[in-house]
Amino acid sequence: MATREGEETSKNPSLKSSIILVVIALAFFILPQTNLPAYFWRVTRSMIDNEELLYEATNVPQTTPSGGDIPKILLSEIFPGDNSLDPFIELYNPADTPANLTGFSIKRLSTSGGEITFLSSKRLEGLVINPHGYFLITKASSTTIADAYWPRPYNLIRQNSGLSLYSPLGEQVDEVSWKIIPAGVSLTRISWNNNDFSFTDFPTPQMTVQPPPNNN
Repeated sequence: MATREGEETSKNPSLKSSIILVVIALAFFILPQTNLPAYFWRVTRSMIDNEELLYEATNVPQTTPSGGDIPKILLSEIFPGDNSLDPFIELYNPADTPANLTGFSIKRLSTSGGEITFLSSKRLEGLVINPHGYFLITKASSTTIADAYWPRPYNLIRQNSGLSLYSPLGEQVDEVSWKIIPAGVSLTRISWNNNDFSFTDFPTPQMTVQPPPNNN
C-alpha cells in the first residue's frame, strides 16, 4: 500500500535529524556573521549598566528647543570631587533669556582618547537654565541636590581627561580638557567670551532651581 508524501516525511526520522542539523548550522555559523549578536550585546550591556551607555545615547530622538534658535550654553566649572564635596559639572547661561537644555548632551574624554556619552540628552529633557543662571550636575549616587544627575557608573577623571558639550544638532558647542586637576581644586571658567579656565581652591557649585528628589 502506497504511503502519502506527508506521512512519509513525518515518519522519517532521518529527515527530521537533517532539518535539526541545518537549524543548528544556521545558528552557529551564519548568525555570527550578521550584526544580530552585536545588537543584542549592546542592548544587554545598556540594561546591565542601568544607563544609556551604548544604546540609549544613539537612539533617543533629539529635539531642538522651542523657539528655533539653539541657546548658547557654557561649561563653567568642573570638580572631580573629594572627601568633603561631591563631584559636579556646572553650566552657565550667558543670555538674557531662559535656555532650554532639551537635546543637549555631555561627553567625556576617555583614557583611550575617544569620547563616551557622560550625560545623555534624556537626562536634560525639558530642563531650563535661568537668564545669567547656573545649572548643576552631579553623580546620581551623591547626596548633593542638583538640577540633573549623571549615571552611577561614571566618574570625572582628574588626569588626562576632558568634557565636551553637544547641541541638539550633534555639534560640539563647548569643550575643556586638562592634564590634571589637583585634589580639592576645581577647574573654573574665567571669561564668558573665550575658553580660558583656571584652578579655584574653593569650588562653588551653583544651581538653577530646587529639583525633584534624586531618583537615580
